[in-house]
Amino acid sequence: MNLNVNHKVGILAATAALLISALTSVVYIEFNALKKHNADVVVVFQGLQNHQSADMMHDALRGDVLLAKDAARKNDKALRAEVEADLAEHSTEFREALAANEALNLPAEVKEAISALGKPLDAYIKSAKDLVTLAGSDLAAADAGGADFQKAFSELETSMANASDVFSKKGEEIKGIAADAVDRFLETLIGGAAGALLIIAVLAYLVARNIPKPFAVVIGSLSQMAEMNVTSARHVTAASQSLAEGSSEQAASLEEVSATLEELTSMTKRNAEHAQSGKVSANAARQAAEAGSEQMVRMQSAMGSIQQSSQEIGKIIKTIDEIAFQTNILALNAAVEAARAGEAGAGFAVVADEVRSLAQRSAMAAKESAEKIATAGERSVQGVQLSNRVAEELSAIVVKIREVDAIVEQVATASQEQNTGLNQISSAIHQLDKVTQANAANAEETAAAAEELTSQSGELQEAGHRLSALVGHKSAPKAEAAKPIEKVVPVAPPAGTVSPQPRLNSRNSNRQLIG
Repeated sequence: MNLNVNHKVGILAATAALLISALTSVVYIEFNALKKHNADVVVVFQGLQNHQSADMMHDALRGDVLLAKDAARKNDKALRAEVEADLAEHSTEFREALAANEALNLPAEVKEAISALGKPLDAYIKSAKDLVTLAGSDLAAADAGGADFQKAFSELETSMANASDVFSKKGEEIKGIAADAVDRFLETLIGGAAGALLIIAVLAYLVARNIPKPFAVVIGSLSQMAEMNVTSARHVTAASQSLAEGSSEQAASLEEVSATLEELTSMTKRNAEHAQSGKVSANAARQAAEAGSEQMVRMQSAMGSIQQSSQEIGKIIKTIDEIAFQTNILALNAAVEAARAGEAGAGFAVVADEVRSLAQRSAMAAKESAEKIATAGERSVQGVQLSNRVAEELSAIVVKIREVDAIVEQVATASQEQNTGLNQISSAIHQLDKVTQANAANAEETAAAAEELTSQSGELQEAGHRLSALVGHKSAPKAEAAKPIEKVVPVAPPAGTVSPQPRLNSRNSNRQLIG
C-alpha cells in the first residue's frame, strides 16, 4: 500500500495519541488506587493518634488516684478539688478518644479491638472515681481498695495493649499495601512512559527513514534531468551562435554581390545597342537561366526549411519556458503546503526551494535560447529575401552574360569587365553556399538538441507529478501547448548594418519576472 507523507505522519500521531491515552488511563486507575490506600493510611494514623491519647489518659487517671491519696494524707482540700476536676476531664478525654476512633472508617479488626475496651474502661473509670471519693473520707479504706483498682488498671492496660497491637499490625499491613501501590504506580508510570516513548521512537525512526527514500529518488531524477537540460540548452546556444555568425557572413557576401551588380548594370546600359544582335542567343540564354533558376529555387527551399526549423525551435523553447513556469508554480505551492505542515514539512520545504531554483534556471536558459533563436530566425528570413532577389537577378543576368560574352564580340572590352564582375559574384555565391551548408548542419544539431530537451522536460514534468503525489496533493495540470511564435517579416537592413534584436512579448516578460 502506497502511503504519502501525510498518511505516515498521521499514523505516527494517531499511534502516539493512542499510547498516551492508554498510559493515561492506566496511570489514572493506579493513581486512584494509590489515593485510596493513602487515605486508609491517614485514617489508621488518626486512629493510632487517638489511641495514644486514650493511652495517656489511662495513665493520667492512675496519677489522679495517687494524687487524691496524697491530698488526703496532707489534708489538702484545694489539691483534692483539683484532682477531682482532673479526674472528670481525663475520663471525658479518654471516652472522646475512643468515640473518635469508633467514628473513623477503620478496619473491622481494629473496630473490634476498640469495642472490647468498653467494659474495662467503664470499670477502670468507676474504680478510679470510687477511690478518689473514698480517699477524701477514709484513706485506710482507699488504700485497701487499691488492689481492685490495680486489677481494673491491668485489665484495661491489657485491652489497650491488644488494641495497640491490632493498630500496629493493620497499620503495617496498610502501609505495605500503600508502598506496593506506590511502587506499582511508579512502575506503571515509568514503564508505560518508557514503552510508549520507545514505540513512538521506533515508529518515528521508521517514518523518518522511509520518507527520505522516495524523495531522494525523485530529487536524483530531477537533478539528472536538470543537468541534461543544461547540456542540451548549451548545445542549442552554441548552434544558435553559429547560425548568427553564418548570417553575418551572408550579409557581407550579399553586400559585395550588390556592389558588383551595380557595376554590371552600368556596363549593361552601354552594351544595350548591341543587345538586339544577341536576341536569338538571349532566347537560348533564357532557357539556360530557367534551369539555373530551378537550382536557385532549391536553394530557396533549403533556406525556407532553415527558417521553418528556427520557428519550430522557437516553439520548443516556448514549451520549455511554459514547463519551467508551471514547475515554478508547483514549487511555490509545495513550499506553502510545507509551511502549513510545520516542522514535519521542514525537509520538504528545502526540496521545494531546490525545485523552484532549478525551474528558474531552466526558465532563464530557455529565455536566452529563445532570444538567440529568434535572432537567427529573423536573419534567416532576411537571407531568404536576399536569396530571392539574387535568384531574380541571376535569372536575368548571370547566364545571359555568359552567352553574350561568346556571341557579342563587338563588346569585348565591356565583356571583359563583365567577366570580372561575374567572377566576383561566383565567389560570393560560393561563400554563400558554404555558409548555407554550415547553417543547415547547425540547424540539424539544434533540432536534435531541442528534441532531446523536449523529452527530458517531459520526464522532468513526470517527476514533478510524482513528487506532488508523494506529498499527498493533486498534481498540477499539464502545461498548455506552447503558442507558436508570431512570424515577423523584417525589412532588409541597409548594407553594413545589423538587424535589431526581437522584443519579448508581455507574457514572456511577466514569466521572467515571476521566475
